[in-house]
Amino acid sequence: MNELAPPAAGDTPAGWSFDQCPTTQTARLLGVLVPGDGLNPARDAYAGLCALNTRLLNAPETEVMEALTRQAALLEALSLHYTREALAAKKPEHASLLQATALKCQKAHMNVLGAIRQMNEDKRNAEAIPAD
Repeated sequence: MNELAPPAAGDTPAGWSFDQCPTTQTARLLGVLVPGDGLNPARDAYAGLCALNTRLLNAPETEVMEALTRQAALLEALSLHYTREALAAKKPEHASLLQATALKCQKAHMNVLGAIRQMNEDKRNAEAIPAD
């Protein structure tokens, strides 16, 4: 079964849901949303993310905030995904590697939340300064 294609009606394993692999779902959605040939969704997703990041360089604050909140949600989902995988791993070394990956996602998630907090604080401070 192709990992990026939705499962056929008979191919769906019991208990499978779209939230089990956020990276696959993100790549699938970006492959549909961004322009490209559709033959290589990972390449199209990467090109779409590059275009989005380039556009964010001069984007208004609201668009940057939207991108940060999307990142925060994805990183939290990835952290939970890798933690579940670590708990289900049969070999201790696999569990250790998966948990280390989950912790890296969690650290990146905290950095994004810090950036969101800083943007909110900057906005509040700018509003508190009286206009001349």
